[in-house]
Amino acid sequence: MVVLFLLFPRFAGPLWALPSSAGSATGLTDRMDAGSIASLARDDSVAFRVKFHGPRPPERELYWRGPVLTLFNGQQWSPLPVTPLELRPGYDPPRKLRTQGPGVRYTITMQPSQQPFVFALDAAEGAPTLRGQPQTEVYQLSDLQLRANHPITQLTRYDLTSYPQFSYGPRTLSRHFEADLELPPGDDPRTVALGERLARKAQAEGGGPLQVAQAALQMFRREPFRYTLDPGPYPGRNQVDDFLFDRRVGFCEHYAQAFVVLMRAAGIPARVVTGYQGGRENPIDHTWVVRQSDAHAWAEYWVAGRGWLRADPTAMVDPARVDRSGQTLAAREPLLGVAAFGPRDTALLLRLRNLGDALNNSWNQWILDYGQARQNALLRKLGMNQPDWRQLSALTLAALSLAVSVMGLLLVWERRRTDPWSDAYARLRKRLGEYGIAGTPADAPLTLAARVRRSALPPGAVASACALLQDL
Repeated sequence: MVVLFLLFPRFAGPLWALPSSAGSATGLTDRMDAGSIASLARDDSVAFRVKFHGPRPPERELYWRGPVLTLFNGQQWSPLPVTPLELRPGYDPPRKLRTQGPGVRYTITMQPSQQPFVFALDAAEGAPTLRGQPQTEVYQLSDLQLRANHPITQLTRYDLTSYPQFSYGPRTLSRHFEADLELPPGDDPRTVALGERLARKAQAEGGGPLQVAQAALQMFRREPFRYTLDPGPYPGRNQVDDFLFDRRVGFCEHYAQAFVVLMRAAGIPARVVTGYQGGRENPIDHTWVVRQSDAHAWAEYWVAGRGWLRADPTAMVDPARVDRSGQTLAAREPLLGVAAFGPRDTALLLRLRNLGDALNNSWNQWILDYGQARQNALLRKLGMNQPDWRQLSALTLAALSLAVSVMGLLLVWERRRTDPWSDAYARLRKRLGEYGIAGTPADAPLTLAARVRRSALPPGAVASACALLQDL
């Protein structure tokens, strides 16, 4: 496939899409119930990568907005239906975005998700144009979420500018807030009573929604709530009551849900926002990597004169969840499948993962940039200024024959690995081999390092790979 991709004639529009996935949907969906996001916290696969064009905001401000969930039936949250008007080309929704401070420019390379959601740092100033996803338009809805008219089935890249300090939405109450105030009749009576008490207390003291929200957040900080990925099921109609007053154990969706129900019970419009929070920088290529394990849920509530404001009750219970995101290497399955590595090897494994991730990202960017001009330049280097079909066919067959021969040699030379270090070295050789740096089990690590130095890899990747090989 790589040979065909390189040599097959390129056209102005994509003839096919690479890479593509026909699998089931991955990552966040537009439904949330207890445990739906906690299950993603165990998934360390990449959701998207970010390249900042300038200073990166503090990690605590990195909220990557996805589906906004307004409707609640007592068990599950879902979004308001998207109207045909909102997906009409040229439609500008009444989002009324108000920003403070400078904008943040960045580029996102998003993995295929089979979902129509496009993620952006809160809050994006508009909808981006996708590269790598043909015939797909992105629209920004009035709640600031980005929605494509087709599922994202291919590796996709887009540019955006966002403003982390913002508010949005109408400043005065209207009938459009009815859905943001609804609660299932008769459900969670203790939570509803608590929300009503908080509203009465704020009103008696001359306060308003800000005071109610602060009281709710301080309750999460003060009371003995516990943050865990495995809270167990919350069956029945009164799951919010059970969480707030009895068990007090949950993940981010439990806290966001409880906060929104409290605010609605106090007569304050509120809703759940899902997406990702945080991420981690790859020190090799300095991209910001956001994984499925960074999936998060928070809340928004409406204040007269200001619009919609963010609240993250999870940060009250476990501030470290916001300060360093959901990625903890020791809690994940061992990298490279080497179960025999102990804690002392964590730093080496993390460097191996960073190297592999940087190489993957370099390859992805090269594929997204590979068009007719780059293909012609490649063919000119091979001595074909104006190749015809016969030349291309002969070159393709020769390249395929060489690839099959190389694969056969690699299978013959493959030896059974007997210890974790040999296994790690073999996986590193395999990764480097994918980028044209061949190695065999008979090669010493320093021999392979010399080949890496002579390769065309980015300088950061060369330095990291050589350091790893020297450690081995």
